[in-house]
Amino acid sequence: MRLAAVWTPNPHHPFTWERFFGLLVVAVGGMLILAGVFAVVTTWRSAEEPRYRGQWRVLLGTLGCLTVVGLTIIALGVWLY
Repeated sequence: MRLAAVWTPNPHHPFTWERFFGLLVVAVGGMLILAGVFAVVTTWRSAEEPRYRGQWRVLLGTLGCLTVVGLTIIALGVWLY
């Protein structure tokens, strides 16, 4: 009767290595997006005056690319999960 008190995972949703790596991939994708935001904000703050309009395009392009890659990685992780 003591074995009945031991925690067992839900048999319909077992926690497997696939789910672990799915969560890990989601975390990596989120960190990539946060790193992109941090890089753009840091670059913008350290830019010398006057801040040219062309610099915004480059920074937003970089942020957009990192966001798309990060969201793609997150989608892969959600699919694995």
